[in-house]
Amino acid sequence: MAVGRCRPTWLDVDLGACVHNLRQILERIRPRDVWPVVKADAYGHGAVRVAQALAREKVAGFCVATASEGRELRQNGISEPILVMATLTAGGTENPFEMVVEYGLSAAVPDATTASNLAEAARAMRVGPASVHLKIDTGMGRLGVSTDQAVGLAAAMRADPALAFDGLFSNLATADEYEEGATGKAFVSAQVDAFRHICAALGEEGNLPRIRTLANSAAVSHHPAAWEGMEFTGVRPGLAIYGASLTPDRPRLALRAAARWCTSISAVRRMPEGSTVGYGCDAVLARPSRIAVLPLGYHDGLPRSVGRNAEVLVRGRRVSLIGRISMDLALADVTDVSAAAAGDEVTIFGAASAESESVGRRESVYADTLATAVGASDGSRETLKPEVNPRRTTPSVEEYAAWAGTIPHEILSRVGTRVPRRYTEPEAGAS
Repeated sequence: MAVGRCRPTWLDVDLGACVHNLRQILERIRPRDVWPVVKADAYGHGAVRVAQALAREKVAGFCVATASEGRELRQNGISEPILVMATLTAGGTENPFEMVVEYGLSAAVPDATTASNLAEAARAMRVGPASVHLKIDTGMGRLGVSTDQAVGLAAAMRADPALAFDGLFSNLATADEYEEGATGKAFVSAQVDAFRHICAALGEEGNLPRIRTLANSAAVSHHPAAWEGMEFTGVRPGLAIYGASLTPDRPRLALRAAARWCTSISAVRRMPEGSTVGYGCDAVLARPSRIAVLPLGYHDGLPRSVGRNAEVLVRGRRVSLIGRISMDLALADVTDVSAAAAGDEVTIFGAASAESESVGRRESVYADTLATAVGASDGSRETLKPEVNPRRTTPSVEEYAAWAGTIPHEILSRVGTRVPRRYTEPEAGAS
């Protein structure tokens, strides 16, 4: 199947799965609001199309990283509030402070300088006031006003007629840790307490903003204290919107994977025992083999670091990648899938294929062989003993993250721009 841009490599995106995941989150945290995070092009799924689908649901607004990401949403009909979470920084090719004001975005304010620059832009453009959300550092150690300076900066922003003090937020550092006694769980509790303390102090000053969020996807699942109290008005899920999780072995939400990354076999080559394949000649065939050439590589977002740890799905069977990932090509051992041929569809990761289930209907879970996959070596030259995984499940993005030694966020968001997206719209009334 030829799919755009001259190569049979594409990403299927089921917008209905995104809607389903949003509804799951809303059901868990109601009556609080959801601010879906669609930064980094909606983690590679396509920010405009995802936001358009979710905007037809009950969302309070959207979160992006940069002012230009917010502008793109505005230019494509998104009228809901849009919070630019990363700090606005001068020095780029465009003025982010003016962009926030011009397109009616809300901006994170981690310091007095940012507040001043936004107010100056609003006055100069005679537009506004500029909507601001105070960003507090409750323990992440990156950006944000310190807890002892938050009340003062909030008062200064409230007093400036060029600013509208609309929100308050912070970022959790260890929300994926939830076991009793875990250091990360205790750290979440400390951050929650710090946020509540600031809310109480602002309340005493009569300066508590109407929007207050702390919880990310992992906190929605595992740390209700980060969204249940009166201090909180909503949550900001990112990864969960796309059906993935940092803790897929302990699901709290019935998520559906929204993306399925596919390609087609370009050629199948018969190779004798002892042949080497790929750069470095560090993959040596232990038997006569059939090697499938796949038209995708690390420029497309397939991490070079997955090496031969990774598996793909061919004709309903898992097979191993073999040799080093190239910039534009990868190799898979299809010796035990005798019917595999050029043109066959190959699923890299994501939702189950249409042959077994509807796209986007598979829950995101770890495979039961994940420990083996994670522990596989990608080191020195050795004789390989490829085996076909008898399970017919599609590899998950969580597995690819483990194979690459990273997190699902990176795997999803790095799927490259030369990989075209194909969208399935939500079915009317579907849950």
